[in-house]
Amino acid sequence: MGANDYNTNSGVEFWVGHRFKSREALLHSMKNYNIWRSTKYRVVELDWLKYHVHCRQFTEGCPWSLCVALR
Repeated sequence: MGANDYNTNSGVEFWVGHRFKSREALLHSMKNYNIWRSTKYRVVELDWLKYHVHCRQFTEGCPWSLCVALR
């Protein structure tokens, strides 16, 4: 596991198997990522086990989406 595995800077992309130190780190990373990309996202589902977001223009063809299982 390298230094970028926890997405501590805003330039890191997400990938399958990405790890976060905590739920708060995930939320912070999402905010940083979307600020860096100048995009807006909508939370589809958020609870203690799941986090699902997608691009605000999802219905207009934007394919960006992120689903995370929290353990």
